[in-house]
Amino acid sequence: MNIPAFVRTRFFFVPLWAGALLALDFFSPTTHAQDVFVAETTAGNIAAYAINGTVINSTLVTGLNHPHGLKAANGVLYVANKGSNSVGAYGLDGSTVNTTLISGLNGPVDLAISGNNIFVVNSSGNTIGEYATNGTTINATLISGLNDPVSIAVSGSNLFVVNNGNNTIGEYSMSGTDINDTLITGLSNPFGIVSSGSNLFVANRGNSTIGEYNTAGATVNASLLTGLALPFDFAMPGNALFISSTTNNAVGEYTAAGATVNASLITGLNDPYGVAVVADSSATPIIIAEPTGKNAWISSSAANVTFNVLATGSTSLSYQWQVQTGGTGSFNNLSDTTT
Repeated sequence: MNIPAFVRTRFFFVPLWAGALLALDFFSPTTHAQDVFVAETTAGNIAAYAINGTVINSTLVTGLNHPHGLKAANGVLYVANKGSNSVGAYGLDGSTVNTTLISGLNGPVDLAISGNNIFVVNSSGNTIGEYATNGTTINATLISGLNDPVSIAVSGSNLFVVNNGNNTIGEYSMSGTDINDTLITGLSNPFGIVSSGSNLFVANRGNSTIGEYNTAGATVNASLLTGLALPFDFAMPGNALFISSTTNNAVGEYTAAGATVNASLITGLNDPYGVAVVADSSATPIIIAEPTGKNAWISSSAANVTFNVLATGSTSLSYQWQVQTGGTGSFNNLSDTTT
């Protein structure tokens, strides 16, 4: 699966002959590859795979202590190590950022990232702790009195916490205020949760389903996906669901509408738990300096105007200049300006 991204910047400079308006448009379609990262609890590893399931590095990060939740932000993988009561941070290439970025936790099994903050689920302490992405403690007991919390998601300005002990999802503000600690009830041994827009997707290990609910607590489809092999955790890039299963040691791919893409996308894992899907910035062309607009009088001697663009990435950048005259209407491709 490839996700297309487009960068379009328009520059206007006036006037041309007889006061005509000329506008140039820089159009750069790029293809963003994605990688799938999986935390293998028993093996103590983080493995990396291409979006099509091809192995990139089955031991990208090793020596972890019962890794569970796995999230990515700003080119960093954050993993909750339940065995060592810590959160470690690693680069997407497996390089170590900080093996004990956050320590002294109490059974950490999942985490969520919002801006520069990390929210950690302490299953043994029945709490949610808040930390900065540099590891600084903000509030180690931001939310307390939970019932065997196992997973957390951020939607808007609120936190949604899965309580495995009473089969519920509770809603809290980012300051820790209890909005509704039984927002969603009647779940079946729930574990993983992800958010997309105003909807929540929950993995129910008790009945091997994925249920969909909105953030107001209403049921959208309690059996969006059925017949799964004890789903544990999952990631949701766009409209795709990548779900881990410790029963068949695999990660499957599904759509947000409930269709199966490949139930055995990644196999041969060793007790997979956390899943993260990240754009591969090392391969993806990214514009880091866009062209700057310029004004120029175009005379009969034909003045020249130069624009520059700077991009990084190991694959080719494709771009196309377009032109619009008169200040209105559509942009048309300029000849000999594509690469």
